[in-house]
Amino acid sequence: SYTTIQTYQVELVVQAGGSGALPCTDTTIHTITVYPKPFADFNPTIGNQCAPSCDNLMDASIYSTSSTITWNWTITDNPTGYPSAPTISTDQNPSICFPDNQSGTDVVYTIELIIEDTLGCKDTTDQNIIIYTRPVAGFSIVDTGCGQVSYIPTNTSQFSTSWLWTVTSTGFPAVVVTATDFAPTITFPENTTTNAIVYTIELLATSGDLCTDITTESVTIYPTPEVTFTASDTSGCDSLEVIFTNTSDPFNGENINSMTFEWLVDGINTGTSTGLNHIFTNSGIIDSVYQVILNGWSSHGCTDSDTIYITIHPDPLADIDTTIGVSTTNCAPFTIDATVISAAIYPNANDTYFWYIDSAGGVLTSYTTTGTIPPTYTMVEDGYSVTIYLVTNNIHGCTSDTALVTFTTVEDPVAIFDTTNLNGCHPFQPNIDSWSDPGLTHSWFIDGIAYSPT
Repeated sequence: SYTTIQTYQVELVVQAGGSGALPCTDTTIHTITVYPKPFADFNPTIGNQCAPSCDNLMDASIYSTSSTITWNWTITDNPTGYPSAPTISTDQNPSICFPDNQSGTDVVYTIELIIEDTLGCKDTTDQNIIIYTRPVAGFSIVDTGCGQVSYIPTNTSQFSTSWLWTVTSTGFPAVVVTATDFAPTITFPENTTTNAIVYTIELLATSGDLCTDITTESVTIYPTPEVTFTASDTSGCDSLEVIFTNTSDPFNGENINSMTFEWLVDGINTGTSTGLNHIFTNSGIIDSVYQVILNGWSSHGCTDSDTIYITIHPDPLADIDTTIGVSTTNCAPFTIDATVISAAIYPNANDTYFWYIDSAGGVLTSYTTTGTIPPTYTMVEDGYSVTIYLVTNNIHGCTSDTALVTFTTVEDPVAIFDTTNLNGCHPFQPNIDSWSDPGLTHSWFIDGIAYSPT
């Protein structure tokens, strides 16, 4: 028994002398007391567990309550370097704490209990508690960006067999594709607020013994800037100078001067300053539409763009077509009408057509007309000239254009030749000279038959 004191009577009888009915004897009696040996035993509340941790060592020893008991605990670590706190104790039920361990090697703690009573009886027992090493959670990730963007973290965890990723923020939620992957894709949405959003990425790494470690990193997603601009004019005529005013906002409490810009006119880089002045031209006969794009980047690389279209109308174009085969120099009477001249039609450049006739420096107002059909005028005199003007305009107020053509009537020709030598004997070959005005076209006929003199 571990709790009962056992006593034993030891009697010694001694005899001297001979024999007889009354021998000489003596007797002595002593009591032997056997104290119970205590039985040392204990139970940890938890036992094997992950570092760091604490455990209560609950004494389960059996001993006599009639004696005072002392407890002596000793805790040793293997491998060394991870001592418990405390390493010794005289409490009956001590609380023992084990330090953190992320070495990759479990630590075996040997716990020895020696109990002893006041009579000097004692017993010893020991048990092992394994404190499992914890994994080391670790990763790196790009820590800034502009949404929408996806990052894949670099997982540098050690001694782990499973992982759990979570992302928290005060703004738009991020999306973790398969949160238990070793290195999942994390997509951060576009930040359409006016301030940066800080995301906290947490990695929970777990070992095969279900020990854990947690680490976090931060990713800042900056707001998408608002790139906008205005134009002093969005339409006009050839050589229109337009002043573009940049009204962009980088947000995040930053100034427009912190941004960088790129101006594109029809895809051609025309400037990188904050504002832009540009001259737009049109030498054609239809509208020219220019696409002006402003690309802007915040200091964090976030980008936005804005587009404005500038329409440049063509200047009016006056053009008088003369009918093929009709000369501008002719004999009187010479009638000028729509069979002789016409206005070239440019519907995108011209909206109005205005005709007038100038004769000898004076405008013949009675022949002034509008429209594409020219006025009709007959030149009845020889040696006379008139100039017909066509003026075109458009509704956009672009610079008008003027075309002109001059028509002339010639003096009627007089056919005359030398008649002093018109008679002679056969064979007769007279020399006949034309006395008509020089510069005229001459055609000779003999008896009605065309003749080419030599």
